[in-house]
Amino acid sequence: MKRTAKSDSGFRAIIVAIFAIALLCGLHKPPFPSSGQDTPAESGAADLVKSGHWKRALQMIERQYRANPDDAETAFLFSKVELTFDHLDKALALAEKAVSLKTKNSSYHYQLAVVCGRTAEKASLFSKAKWARRFKEEAETAASLDPENIEEYIARDGYQALAKALS
Repeated sequence: MKRTAKSDSGFRAIIVAIFAIALLCGLHKPPFPSSGQDTPAESGAADLVKSGHWKRALQMIERQYRANPDDAETAFLFSKVELTFDHLDKALALAEKAVSLKTKNSSYHYQLAVVCGRTAEKASLFSKAKWARRFKEEAETAASLDPENIEEYIARDGYQALAKALS
């Protein structure tokens, strides 16, 4: 079957619908990084993030980020920690940096989507739609970069933020 722009947009609509259904069914777990790289950030800090030791992770990641601000994985993890502490501006800047450093990493795009969703949740009535639209764009980008790994996105809590923002 020849792929067309129409079939691609239909595929994206199906993926977004699956995400929304998963959210409504309550299929979510705490977020965790899954880039598959063995960088300094993943050695100890990623383990702390995975196990929910946010304060200890923050100290370690801040040191790593100061030492190497151009490491996409460190920016990604730092964004996750800042989001946990509800520092949306910092989390957004870090997620955007991770995406700009490695544009083809679906996990980084998904983290940016989650931050945009949380920002939409807290935004004024007039800017909620802008943030929700950006959330959707980043989630679709993440899904298009790695459509085989849809379970990762369903397992995360990003759509909770969008649902709250739109309610």
